[in-house]
Amino acid sequence: MANSSASLDDHWYYVTDSGHAGPVTAMAIQALLRKGVITKGTLVWNSSFGQSWKPIRDVDLGLPKPPPVPKSVKAIRVVEGFERAIRWSIFLVICVVAAVWFNLPATPEQKAADAKAMTIAQNTISGLRQAGWQPAWDAIEIKEARRDRYEFLIRYRYSPNTYDTADADTRAVIRAALAETMKAGLAPKDTLANGIMVFTEQKVAGETGTPLYRDFGHAFYNPVRDQIEYKQP
Repeated sequence: MANSSASLDDHWYYVTDSGHAGPVTAMAIQALLRKGVITKGTLVWNSSFGQSWKPIRDVDLGLPKPPPVPKSVKAIRVVEGFERAIRWSIFLVICVVAAVWFNLPATPEQKAADAKAMTIAQNTISGLRQAGWQPAWDAIEIKEARRDRYEFLIRYRYSPNTYDTADADTRAVIRAALAETMKAGLAPKDTLANGIMVFTEQKVAGETGTPLYRDFGHAFYNPVRDQIEYKQP
């Protein structure tokens, strides 16, 4: 191992491709080692060596060595690593449970409830047609119909005069859906956890003939507050 030593204040020289460099401190030698500028096989010289150059691996640079790390610090690091592993394990378990939950097949009761919801949505549109929907409407579609959520889309033939028109139209669809829900023996507040949403748009052509869609806002039934709210785009 080391067979020579020197003070931190001593001047050190080290061999380079073009000769030698220095003087530098022992701490600078250590920094050069960490950076890979020199290696433990690089020859160094200190005034205590006389006429001999020695490889760094055989030299004691005289740098102070820290005392052993307290056992308590090691224990804390082990505990911290264990806690990180536990947190990641819990996160992975939650992800797996969520993936399984969302991919569970629907029960017969759920399928029956969803089928009933689709019937309610279809009856809503049929009722609007029989009542004679607005002349500006080109069509109204069912985007989604589940036991706890309904979504409709009004397609306009031409732009509504104002947002008040879209407000009134979307509210009319929601009121019709609420009426069909209650006619089916369901209480909206207890059934529509996610409410009813009605979106509006108009299909037009751009300069190049590409179909574009103009949004005129949407309305939402809040079953908790038992209110219909309309939001402009």
